[in-house]
Amino acid sequence: MEDIKETIEKFMSAWKNGEYKELHQLCTKTYKVGNTSKQLEAILNQNITSFKVGKAEKSTDVVYDVEISVRTKGMRKKAKSKTITARLVKESKPFRPSETGEWGVNPISVLKGIN
Repeated sequence: MEDIKETIEKFMSAWKNGEYKELHQLCTKTYKVGNTSKQLEAILNQNITSFKVGKAEKSTDVVYDVEISVRTKGMRKKAKSKTITARLVKESKPFRPSETGEWGVNPISVLKGIN
C-alpha cells in the first residue's frame, strides 16, 4: 500500500509543479507506449494549487483506485475544490499487469473529475 501512496503523491506533486517529464515517468507502462510527455501536458493542463491524497480502494491485486481532493485555479476563474479518482496499475511490461511489476498512474482516469 505504501508504494501506491508514494506513487500517487509523486504524480500529483509533479502535476502541481508542471513537471511533465517526471509526470510521464509515473504513468503506466501501457500509457507510455505511443504517448509523450508533451501529449500528457496537453491533456493535464489544469493548474493544481493543492491536493490531498485520500483513501485507496483495491479493485484487484494489481489495480487500485485512489481518491484525491484537489484545488484548481484558472487564469480568470476562482479556485475550485474537486475530488478526482486516479487508477493505479501494477505492470511488468506494457499491457501486462503483474504483481511483480511497478505501479503507474493511468492519467486518463483523472480527467473525469478534473474538467
